Amino acid sequence: MNTVWRYLHEERWSELISFLDSSDEARQEAGTPRTYNPHRFPLHSSILNHAPDDVVLSLLKAFPNAATMRLYESLPLHTAIKENRSLDVVKALVDIFPDGLKMPDETKRLPLGIALEAGRDEKQISYLLHSWNEAKDIRCNGKMPSQIAAEKGMSPDLVQTLETTDVKR
Repeated sequence: MNTVWRYLHEERWSELISFLDSSDEARQEAGTPRTYNPHRFPLHSSILNHAPDDVVLSLLKAFPNAATMRLYESLPLHTAIKENRSLDVVKALVDIFPDGLKMPDETKRLPLGIALEAGRDEKQISYLLHSWNEAKDIRCNGKMPSQIAAEKGMSPDLVQTLETTDVKR
């Protein structure tokens, strides 16, 4: 087990962040998948295991390409939304890989649809919507995003925004 994986496993967060900042070799370790699961990178594990945001962001900074790598057909962006990670983490993932907003997860849902179905914070939903407003026109499990928002009891303003034909950025 390399140093990055060991620190993740042992939840030694401050040591992990310091290590990632220390050298190119450390950043290279951040791009090393698990031996027994070649699709699982430290970024995926940090999101799934609810590591602090600064750990997730440090791993993303050390190995940005991990934002493009799927684990069981889900991008880190999908996983971050499913796991109710902070808006800062979601924004960082979108900044590095904006095309992730257009890519479905293993159940064919876009990030906006995942956030709506999970009843995520309206700030997160608004951010996803304004980052790629075409997502409001794509069904999620047979329902339009505005319908999901209404069923979840989200604000009438958000529902109306999802129903409009042009969302202002």
